[in-house]
Amino acid sequence: MDLENGLRLLLLLQFFFSHCLTLVVVKRVLQKHVEDKARCLCCLVID
Repeated sequence: MDLENGLRLLLLLQFFFSHCLTLVVVKRVLQKHVEDKARCLCCLVID
């Protein structure tokens, strides 16, 4: 019973970490994309 709970916890942690990592990567990519867009808009406004 203890081993089963341990495995379940391990799977949950693995899922959580992979999910978190995916979110972080997506957020970084989106952030860079948004920053580029904002920079372009600033350039347009300044020009």
